[in-house]
Amino acid sequence: MERVTDYDCEILYKTGKENVVADVLSCIHISALSSLSSNNIWKSFIIEYRKDPFKSLIKEVEEKKGTFTRYTIENKLLYYRTDEYEPWRLCIPNIPYRNTVIHDNHDLPIAGHPGFVQTYSKIARSYYWPGMSKDIRKHVKECDACQRTKSSNQPPVGELRPLSIPRRPWQSIGMDYLGPIPVSKSGNDMVLIVVDRLTKMAHFIPTTTKVTAKETAELFL
Repeated sequence: MERVTDYDCEILYKTGKENVVADVLSCIHISALSSLSSNNIWKSFIIEYRKDPFKSLIKEVEEKKGTFTRYTIENKLLYYRTDEYEPWRLCIPNIPYRNTVIHDNHDLPIAGHPGFVQTYSKIARSYYWPGMSKDIRKHVKECDACQRTKSSNQPPVGELRPLSIPRRPWQSIGMDYLGPIPVSKSGNDMVLIVVDRLTKMAHFIPTTTKVTAKETAELFL
């Protein structure tokens, strides 16, 4: 209220049908510029614009060559859009301000920690930089709060189906190799173990690490 008293305001009554919230889309361009109120951020934009790839883009825009129709310069800031029907998006150079934009649109309580698609959609309304999709996806995937509090969105796993109990010994067996082990006098350094699932009786068959599939079948027989 103290801030309101600094202005010469007149409070007017609006009926219920007319008293609606402001259209969010109409405030996109303003919101992008309002965050640049800090003179230091604005200067960092101008400095980084002098480096590639924005340096070459700005040169094309000034000379009206190449992709200049998708870019424009306003108040020394570079803007981008995909076609003439979309609003201009502020081009952010490679500065820490990129992380600030992602943080404000994902981590803040008012943002609500949305997923990649929603976060990207909100940021893409006002901003653009090369590799933006990759940076946003990495941030959302590594968000500590999301990993701690959000439940898994994967479908539930199926029911465990254990193997049926054999009706007689050696009806069902398990096989595996053990090794490599120290070489024996006969030159073997591997053991093929065959276990009966019902009685747990086992056969230990000596072999080598160079055994083939055909030789394994012969050992089994």
